[in-house]
Amino acid sequence: MVRVPYFSKDVAIAAAVYFARGGRRGAPVLGGIRDLLAVGTLLILAGTLVVLDGFAPVGAVVSLRNIVVLPWVAWLVGPALRQADVVLLCHAIGLCAVANAFVGESQFFLPREHVLNQQTNSIQEAIVDVGRVRASGTFAYIGGMSSLCIAACWAGSALACRRPSSAFGYGYVFAGVLCAVAAMSRSGAMWGLAVVAGTLALHPRGRAIGAFAGVVLAVGYVGFADLVAPRTDDSDPGLSNAIFVRHSRADSVESRVLWVLLDPLHALENVPMGTGLGRGQTGQGAADASNYAFVYEVELARIVYEIGVLGFLGAVATRIGIPLMLWRAWGSADRTRRRNWAWAWYSCLALFPFTLNMNICFDHLLATYYMLATAVALAAVASDDPDGRG
Repeated sequence: MVRVPYFSKDVAIAAAVYFARGGRRGAPVLGGIRDLLAVGTLLILAGTLVVLDGFAPVGAVVSLRNIVVLPWVAWLVGPALRQADVVLLCHAIGLCAVANAFVGESQFFLPREHVLNQQTNSIQEAIVDVGRVRASGTFAYIGGMSSLCIAACWAGSALACRRPSSAFGYGYVFAGVLCAVAAMSRSGAMWGLAVVAGTLALHPRGRAIGAFAGVVLAVGYVGFADLVAPRTDDSDPGLSNAIFVRHSRADSVESRVLWVLLDPLHALENVPMGTGLGRGQTGQGAADASNYAFVYEVELARIVYEIGVLGFLGAVATRIGIPLMLWRAWGSADRTRRRNWAWAWYSCLALFPFTLNMNICFDHLLATYYMLATAVALAAVASDDPDGRG
């Protein structure tokens, strides 16, 4: 019963599939993506069968959901989306970021023992760094706040580029960044802002609103952090500076990049055929890591740890192949579609390069956001609503 709430959000996903049935299926890009998903699924299943004796039932359900089922859901739902649906989706993500930003800011200044910072497991405690709680407790956890930052930046930048530009978009980006700051998540903040920058650089109107957006976000961040949530004394970095103080004390960006590159290679060397589907869903990526030379945390390394090189190839093929197919379809789209769907398309395109190594398979929230972004990109190139009358 403990696992039931974990999958409760999938009721909405199942409903989306139900109501999307009968949507457009004639666009050539849909057939190509279907074939690519089929190949990826077969490779993942083959990798699973090779190490079937290591199968971990509960973890396997989560892995299959995130790496196989959700991409198929995007393929089914995307073509049926209209612009009105996408706008509503962006607002839903943005409002979640606003609510969590306030909760995260509250947790940041509360002591570890406060009820908001209590873990559901009595053995665990809220994570503290530079003297403050990193938004981990009853209502938030660090990975979720990082994922929400990326999603809110994606949704907010899309709304900001829409005609007419929505002021809510700027607010959602700000709230998303605040989520990452409250959790002191450097990767979440950097990826989120990179998505915003990518959207503004790609979108035809992006350059015109980029400078304004930067000023608004900078002034808003300094004003909120230093006026609403100021430092209590000189030794307290406060909300405005905590992530920078943590960065100065933690590992460098260069070491993180090197780790992201080398960790999958270590996994391929140590466990080339994997150890069993679902076993990477525990802890830092390995329930029995003591049997191997490394504890795998990087996304692609953990996929190798579970289902070996075959599963690795299946995951990489879909994460690289789908955006490339969508890019080609977008290039051949008529001018009306390109004009009316540009706001949504370019935000998705800015997000896709980072999904190759995001924790999509091992973070159920980020997996859902990635599925939604893929569905929106499919809507941009294959929806029955090309004129945006939604």
